[in-house]
Amino acid sequence: RGAAMAASVRGVQAEPTAEEEVCQRLRRRNRAEAGAFSGICEDYTALALRLGAAAARLRETESKNHTLEQERDALKAELIETGEAIQQSEHMQQLEERSKELQENLNQSYKEASRLAQEVAAKTVEVQSIRDAFEGQGKTLQGVQELAKGLDAKLKETLAELETQRAATQAASSELEERLASKEAAEEKAATLEAENRELINRLLEFKEREIDMLNMANNVYQAAETRSRRASSAAGQGQGGVAGPLQSGSSQAPGGMVEVPPYTAAVPEGVKVRLEGVHANGVMCVVHDAMGNTFASGGGDNAVKVFE
Repeated sequence: RGAAMAASVRGVQAEPTAEEEVCQRLRRRNRAEAGAFSGICEDYTALALRLGAAAARLRETESKNHTLEQERDALKAELIETGEAIQQSEHMQQLEERSKELQENLNQSYKEASRLAQEVAAKTVEVQSIRDAFEGQGKTLQGVQELAKGLDAKLKETLAELETQRAATQAASSELEERLASKEAAEEKAATLEAENRELINRLLEFKEREIDMLNMANNVYQAAETRSRRASSAAGQGQGGVAGPLQSGSSQAPGGMVEVPPYTAAVPEGVKVRLEGVHANGVMCVVHDAMGNTFASGGGDNAVKVFE
């Protein structure tokens, strides 16, 4: 279960947040506004070219007007200088017609110049409005860029925090896996210890059974020895007049006031590996083992207890 949790944690992918969606919308809007701005720049460039051409045409018209005025002045001077000298009406009429024609041309030039001036003024107003719109869009674009920068910074902080949380989750998953491994090792160790404990319990039961058997055997030996001692005491009493009583000074008595009992001879079991002889002066009365079966003690008719390993 911990490994599955760690795998699921490692497989988690961050879904796009609201800040990321806003940043994407702002980037698309910036690209669209950048395209519109490029179109406005192209229109502004075309208008500037047309304005330059109109200004060139205006300068050319002014130059023509200046030339026509000079020519008209020259013709007027010529008319004034030659008015008295020239008597022929045809020549005067031609000069007047020429003067009228020049005047008409001059009027048309003035009209063209006025029209060009009006067109230039209209284009100037249009360029100014485009410039104002461009400045407004530039300010809006600057605000959008600042907002995008702020959102990018916030997005980076969010991504850094997400990366930190992901690292912490991976560390927690690793720690969980280590704890699970430790738990499994502890469970295996506990199972091993339980098996050893069962084995020790079985051995202890075997030792207890052996101890019980030894105690039963020692009890049987003690009862047999006690029976023999009573019989010997009874036989000794009968030999002194048939009355059982306290032992006399000539009686056989072991040190410490105990009656000397002849040694008990029994068949040695086949499982005995070592036989101890002469441990007690008046024979062994009882034997007992410890719980582990490594130490035993014997008590004998010499009023002594001896311990063996």
